[in-house]
Amino acid sequence: MRILIIDDHALVREGVALVLRELGGFDVVGEAEDGRQVLNSPLLATCDVLVLDLSLPKVAGPEVLRRVKAAHPSLAVVVLSMHPEDQF
Repeated sequence: MRILIIDDHALVREGVALVLRELGGFDVVGEAEDGRQVLNSPLLATCDVLVLDLSLPKVAGPEVLRRVKAAHPSLAVVVLSMHPEDQF
Protein backbone atom coordinates (compact mmCIF):
# COMPACT_ATOMS: atom_id res chain seq x y z
CA MET A 1 0.00 0.00 0.00
CA ARG A 2 1.46 3.35 -1.07
CA ILE A 3 1.10 6.11 1.56
CA LEU A 4 1.52 9.89 1.29
CA ILE A 5 1.89 11.62 4.69
CA ILE A 6 0.88 15.27 5.12
CA ASP A 7 1.68 17.04 8.38
CA ASP A 8 3.36 20.33 9.18
CA HIS A 9 5.51 18.74 11.89
CA ALA A 10 8.52 16.77 10.66
CA LEU A 11 8.62 14.67 13.83
CA VAL A 12 5.03 13.52 13.28
CA ARG A 13 5.70 12.67 9.61
CA GLU A 14 8.82 10.73 10.52
CA GLY A 15 7.08 8.90 13.38
CA VAL A 16 4.08 7.86 11.27
CA ALA A 17 6.40 6.73 8.46
CA LEU A 18 8.51 4.70 10.90
CA VAL A 19 5.49 2.94 12.40
CA LEU A 20 4.06 2.13 8.96
CA ARG A 21 7.37 0.76 7.69
CA GLU A 22 7.82 -1.40 10.78
CA LEU A 23 4.31 -2.81 10.42
CA GLY A 24 5.18 -3.95 6.90
CA GLY A 25 3.08 -3.85 3.77
CA PHE A 26 3.25 -0.07 3.59
CA ASP A 27 5.42 2.01 1.27
CA VAL A 28 5.66 5.66 2.28
CA VAL A 29 6.04 7.24 -1.15
CA GLY A 30 6.20 10.85 -0.02
CA GLU A 31 5.63 13.53 2.55
CA ALA A 32 4.45 17.12 2.51
CA GLU A 33 4.47 19.82 5.17
CA ASP A 34 1.71 22.09 3.90
CA GLY A 35 -1.50 21.97 1.93
CA ARG A 36 -0.10 23.55 -1.20
CA GLN A 37 2.62 20.91 -1.47
CA VAL A 38 0.15 18.04 -1.40
CA LEU A 39 -2.23 19.67 -3.90
CA ASN A 40 0.67 20.12 -6.31
CA SER A 41 2.11 16.65 -5.74
CA PRO A 42 2.14 14.19 -8.64
CA LEU A 43 2.13 11.44 -5.99
CA LEU A 44 -1.61 11.97 -5.44
CA ALA A 45 -2.27 10.08 -8.65
CA THR A 46 -0.19 7.09 -7.59
CA CYS A 47 -0.72 6.68 -3.84
CA ASP A 48 -3.38 4.49 -2.24
CA VAL A 49 -3.82 6.34 1.05
CA LEU A 50 -3.33 9.92 2.18
CA VAL A 51 -2.58 10.48 5.89
CA LEU A 52 -3.73 14.07 6.38
CA ASP A 53 -3.36 16.50 9.26
CA LEU A 54 -6.16 19.07 9.39
CA SER A 55 -4.02 21.93 10.74
CA LEU A 56 -1.85 22.79 7.77
CA PRO A 57 -0.29 26.05 6.64
CA LYS A 58 -0.89 27.62 3.20
CA VAL A 59 -4.02 25.53 2.44
CA ALA A 60 -5.94 24.20 5.45
CA GLY A 61 -6.53 20.47 5.82
CA PRO A 62 -10.32 20.56 5.30
CA GLU A 63 -9.83 22.42 2.01
CA VAL A 64 -7.10 19.98 0.98
CA LEU A 65 -9.47 17.12 1.75
CA ARG A 66 -12.27 18.68 -0.32
CA ARG A 67 -9.99 19.27 -3.34
CA VAL A 68 -8.27 15.89 -3.14
CA LYS A 69 -11.58 13.99 -2.96
CA ALA A 70 -12.96 16.01 -5.89
CA ALA A 71 -9.93 15.18 -8.04
CA HIS A 72 -9.31 11.63 -6.73
CA PRO A 73 -12.61 10.28 -5.36
CA SER A 74 -11.31 6.74 -4.87
CA LEU A 75 -8.27 7.83 -2.83
CA ALA A 76 -8.56 6.72 0.81
CA VAL A 77 -7.85 9.46 3.35
CA VAL A 78 -6.99 8.96 7.00
CA VAL A 79 -7.35 12.19 8.98
CA LEU A 80 -4.76 12.49 11.72
CA SER A 81 -5.45 15.43 14.04
CA MET A 82 -5.20 16.53 17.63
CA HIS A 83 -8.51 18.41 17.27
CA PRO A 84 -11.80 16.92 18.42
CA GLU A 85 -13.98 15.52 15.62
CA ASP A 86 -16.83 17.97 16.25
CA GLN A 87 -14.49 20.94 15.69
CA PHE A 88 -14.29 20.03 12.01
